[in-house]
Amino acid sequence: MDLDAILTWHPGLAVVDELAHTNAPGSRHPKRYQDVLELLDAGIDVYTTLNVQHVASRSDTVRQISGVSVHETVPDSVLDLADEIALVDLTPEQLRLRLAEGKVYLGEKRTGRRRISSEKATLPPCAKWRYALSQNMSTAICATSCPRKKSWGRGRVAIGCSSR
Repeated sequence: MDLDAILTWHPGLAVVDELAHTNAPGSRHPKRYQDVLELLDAGIDVYTTLNVQHVASRSDTVRQISGVSVHETVPDSVLDLADEIALVDLTPEQLRLRLAEGKVYLGEKRTGRRRISSEKATLPPCAKWRYALSQNMSTAICATSCPRKKSWGRGRVAIGCSSR
């Protein structure tokens, strides 16, 4: 992402994929969420995406469910800045169908990560993911709708969370 070009152009809205992404060496900020914070400070609204496994407060749950430690995380304080969080989720049946149709990329680079198959026996972790995600979203909704929450004086952030 060319942060300087976006700041120079100064659009009303920037769409930034993969909020938890680690930036390339030599970038101004080590993490993409830090780029997003700079955009917000400049008065640019941001829509971004985030997989639930990358929410910092859920790292223990991720490790318990998947056996994998996720290193690219986003602090909950960044999510607290969001004016709106939209949950994008699949049912286990939809996931099975997408797997059967070859629409889910599992990639060879993902060594050490548990592969998901289309067998029903492998889907209980997905149900655990959905539960963990619903807990996270409930917390976020309560925090967002809390009447004592003050304006941050920043732009808006919308985060699409996916449980896959």
